[in-house]
Amino acid sequence: MHSTRRARTDDARLNKPARLTEAGSTRWRSRLWPLAIFGAALMIRLIYLWQSAANPTFTTPVMDSYDYDDLARALLDGHQPHTPLLWQPVFYPLFLAGVYKVAGGSILAARILQVALGALTCALTYMLGVRVIGRRAGILAGIIVALYGPLIFYDADLTATGWAAFFAVAFVLLFIRCAAGFQPVSDSRGPGSQPASASCKTSFRPVSLPASLALGACAALSILARPTFLPVVIAGALWLVYRACRNAKAGFSRLQTPKTKGSGEADPYVTGRSSLKVLAGGLAGFLTITVPLAACSYPRTGHSGLLPASGGINFYIGNNRNAAETIAARPGRDWRALEDLPARHGVHGDMWKQQRFYYAETARDVWHAPLGFVRGLAVKAVEFFTSRELPRSEDIYVFRRWSPLLSALLWKIGGFGFPFGVLLPLALIGLIRHGRRIPAPFWFMLILYPAAIILVFNAARYRAPLIPIIAVIAAGGALTIAEALRNLRWTALAGYGAICALVVAASTLPGPFPTEQVNYDAELHLLLGNRYNHEQKLAPAIEQFKAGLQFDSNNPDLHANLAKALLALERLDEAIEHYAAAVRLRPGSALNHTLYGLALFQRGDIERAIEEYRRALEIEPGYGKVWSQLGVALEQSGRLDEAIDAYRRGVQASPNEVIIHYNLGAALAKRGQLESALNALQAALAVDANYIEARYELALVLQRLGRNAEAAAALQDVLARQPDHAAARRLLSQIRGETPRRP
Repeated sequence: MHSTRRARTDDARLNKPARLTEAGSTRWRSRLWPLAIFGAALMIRLIYLWQSAANPTFTTPVMDSYDYDDLARALLDGHQPHTPLLWQPVFYPLFLAGVYKVAGGSILAARILQVALGALTCALTYMLGVRVIGRRAGILAGIIVALYGPLIFYDADLTATGWAAFFAVAFVLLFIRCAAGFQPVSDSRGPGSQPASASCKTSFRPVSLPASLALGACAALSILARPTFLPVVIAGALWLVYRACRNAKAGFSRLQTPKTKGSGEADPYVTGRSSLKVLAGGLAGFLTITVPLAACSYPRTGHSGLLPASGGINFYIGNNRNAAETIAARPGRDWRALEDLPARHGVHGDMWKQQRFYYAETARDVWHAPLGFVRGLAVKAVEFFTSRELPRSEDIYVFRRWSPLLSALLWKIGGFGFPFGVLLPLALIGLIRHGRRIPAPFWFMLILYPAAIILVFNAARYRAPLIPIIAVIAAGGALTIAEALRNLRWTALAGYGAICALVVAASTLPGPFPTEQVNYDAELHLLLGNRYNHEQKLAPAIEQFKAGLQFDSNNPDLHANLAKALLALERLDEAIEHYAAAVRLRPGSALNHTLYGLALFQRGDIERAIEEYRRALEIEPGYGKVWSQLGVALEQSGRLDEAIDAYRRGVQASPNEVIIHYNLGAALAKRGQLESALNALQAALAVDANYIEARYELALVLQRLGRNAEAAAALQDVLARQPDHAAARRLLSQIRGETPRRP
């Protein structure tokens, strides 16, 4: 008997270290995998960053990236930004400003920090996959996100997309951690394991306060980065309140019922305190971010809200009666027409008034055509789940030519796009297989975030933050198919194959959609050329415009902007050639006819210039400056009466344009209508008292009227503002010689 007891003791001693070693090995692997995924994802993103350095937008951002970059620099140096604070979501320009402050304005530093953040998102995706489905699904999900081409691109892009993906995963992880209000300490079996026996005593660990604070802060930051997270946050907050109320009610019931010793039930006081801690901590974390930011933004914007003012125009673009056209509106004339819409309806003022106008206009359209609105939502839902990456301000496929890595991980053949065309059917299979074990916070993100995007409009960069969430269930789907293959379950494999075929067809066949019918290669060079043109870098601007014409020789904007740059360099013949192409390709543009006329006028072709000005005014009769330019051309050709008539019509169209009043006054003075000239010049100075030439012309008219004292006073004003005005000094000396001096 003693020998048997000794043998069992020896066995126990032998087995105990083995179990400890196995547990330690499991813990080590659980820590190694996220590090390995992070390292691999970081290396992949750094390779892409190195390859894409040849991309001309790498150091010269355009479109939204330019707006963010410009606003971040404005926050540091105080210059007037291209777009005001809170026009776009506020988080990203603040982040960029912080990076620029530390790194001396380095765009490369911002990109490197963002790709590191993208690698961290991959590691968090692994953790989310482990939590929701299991370790193998977590590993596969992390690998999917690490190799996902669109996310690699957006992690290095100067937009908030990479941050939004990070916040999506972090928010769901924290939400799952805090949702129950307490965690079983003794239950380390992982997700999906069977619960402990009811007769087993279980201890409970309340959710830590830092976790709930982090949840609230993450919720606030996600909204500040992408307002489309707002429905997810609201639904999550309501669900937590519901859980807290349910816990409180259950706790009260347990207090009324004597507990059986060893029943394993949680202490109602513990569960109640945990629920309150989650709610209070989450609210405190949310307010810690939002309150100081609102207090800082109010002096700058006069607005204490934190949602961007661009929400109004974006909602209008995606839901008005002509949404198919406005969604495809391009930078330049189309976008200016959208921005000018409030002014054309008599709405003037700050961007918040304009925001309310766009919401009201959209509501009016929805009220008058509800079926059209519902049909538009259905179309946008199809767009959201298309396998291709829909462009918005930029087309991600254009940037493949600068990176072989991106070319391998992102491509499309016909209507099929990789990788989303593969990820989507796997995700559906994963939902079918693992849907019951997916926690509520995961469902909130999976359903409400796409709904918020569809309610506005779609683009690849708006869908990208959801990819890590989809990757988790897609990993579950891939493992389900692998299991069926391993076990030779042919019926199940046939079903999975049918699902994949149907989903691929549904995500491939619709389209092309309006935003896909744009030559984005040409537009990229147009945007770069405009950026260089704005910075007075005319040679590289001309180079970009010409490069764009190689992709689209029939683009009127490229011709017009190239002509403008050539005109600034006084290369008149080349400028006129491209202006002629611009008006031929877009005959309805008053601006192109005007600029064409200006180039012709500078070359001395006055009659053809007059013809182009008149064509511009046929298109847009209220274009006051064109009436003025027409008057100058008519005056140059000796048709002074016609010129005076053109100036007068220009004053009627644009009464606040000082140059038109001045031109009218000078022409009337030349005609000899001095009193009328005096009135016109005084009107010019009423618009701009510092307009020197109008004040000098006024002195000339006053002298001709014999009002020398007034003329001398006007000339003294001219010299006070511009002491080196030689003509004014000579005329003043002449007037003083004619005016008798008092003894």
